[in-house]
Formats: sequence, structure tokens, C-alpha cells
Amino acid sequence: MRVGEIYGVLAIALANHFNKILDVTQFMQIKKSKTWLVQNDTQASRAGSALYSEFLQNESSAALCDDFVILEPYFKARYYFNAADEDLAKFYKSINFTPKMGEVDSISNQLVFIAAVLKNELNENSEKILKAFLTGFFLPYATALSQDIKAKAQSKFYGAMGYFLEDFCKNLQDIFGIKQRA
Repeated sequence: MRVGEIYGVLAIALANHFNKILDVTQFMQIKKSKTWLVQNDTQASRAGSALYSEFLQNESSAALCDDFVILEPYFKARYYFNAADEDLAKFYKSINFTPKMGEVDSISNQLVFIAAVLKNELNENSEKILKAFLTGFFLPYATALSQDIKAKAQSKFYGAMGYFLEDFCKNLQDIFGIKQRA
């Protein structure tokens, strides 16, 4: 499996977890897992994996539901950036992408877009579009979001998702040679 495909699958998993409250079936499927999808040798991955392990052992679906309700406003880019919903709607329209999960500026739609690009073999044009999207929209938002999730999550599950989102962002920066702004 190519690196792009792996990160495409990871993007879809994250998108699903940030899209809506997990139903009982989804919760039970996740509880059957032994670890998170990707294990990286980073502090964020290790911290996320530790929280994820605690979630698998001890956490109820009720804890996740309550936490999702508290965190949901952060899952929309407009919480951080004025007119993010309008800017993303224009961007998606310009590249002929139809948002599929929730509101246009949701983290889930941004992750679905990234997954759609990564599942295909990147060419010069698609890489250029993805890098522009990452630097102009996704990374500033998702980096802030990951920090807020880590700080505000009450459940081990969403705490872990904050760390995994941080790790995902860092890996995209490394893959595409994007320098983090100071």
C-alpha cells in the first residue's frame, strides 16, 4: 500500500470520528480494535496510543457522546477563521469537489477531500492543489483544532483523536515538505 493510500485511509477514519456521534455499531467495531491504525515514532502518536488504549479498556459510548457535543463547535473551521465556510465553498466549487459530511467547513469534509486526492496517484497539478489546500486551509485549522481537542476533551477517545490529528498534520507536512510557520 502506498503512503498516500495509508494516509487516505487514516483521513477517512478521522473524518468519521469528527463527523457525528458514533452509533452503537461503530462504537463496538472500534472497541474490537487493539490499536490505532497507524503507529508512528512521535510523541503525539505515543500519547494518542496510550489514551486510545485506555479508551479501549475503560470508556463507554456515553462518554464519547457527551464529549462530541462539547467539542462539535470546534469541528468547523469558522470557529477559528471568519468566512472559512465561504472560502472553502469557493475552493471546493473551483476544483469540482462536493462536500460529503456535514457542513462545508467541517474538519470531516477537509479530511475527505485530502483522502480523495491521496487515493489517486499524485501528479504535478493535484500535488500543487493539495499543497495549496494544506497550507492555506487545512494545516492552520487542523493544528489549532488538535490543540483544542487535546486540551478540552473529557474522553480518552477524543483526547487520543486530538493527538492523532496532530500526528497526521505533522506527517503531511513532512510528506509534502511544508515548513511549519512559527
